[in-house]
Amino acid sequence: MEAASITIVEVGYRMQRIVSALGLALVAAAVVAVALMASGLSVPATAAADDQAAIKLFQDKKCNRCHEVKVAGIVKAKAPKQEEEGEEGDEVVLKEEKKVDPPDLSGVGVKRDADYLTNWLQKRVANDDGRKHKKRFTGKPEELKTLVDWLLTLKSPVEEKK
Repeated sequence: MEAASITIVEVGYRMQRIVSALGLALVAAAVVAVALMASGLSVPATAAADDQAAIKLFQDKKCNRCHEVKVAGIVKAKAPKQEEEGEEGDEVVLKEEKKVDPPDLSGVGVKRDADYLTNWLQKRVANDDGRKHKKRFTGKPEELKTLVDWLLTLKSPVEEKK
């Protein structure tokens, strides 16, 4: 009988040590988590907020008139009606519509780097086909950086257009 009570006491003692160690580990993990949140090093909610700000910028600057980003749920907006040329009273002549099929940008972060995207959006470089971006980015430098940083995160495989 004495051996059984020693075993129970011994088990109880070991359990107490395990619980104490787990308690200290949980406290340490909580301290580290609070420190990370305070420093801003790794907070997923912040990344999501940055993505939302960039998506709003993408739409506000009307990038989605030509481009879609399927991975972010952005579809191409309906194209505006053709603009009319000429003075009032003149015969209406419609601008000739050029057929351009801009890519889905879901995988642009795989193909391009920050320097290229920044220069491309400012019409400083041409693409592989020798064409420059249709419209120069008109926002502030920090908006351009926000947009480029977000575009670089887009690394989903995209089906090539035929």
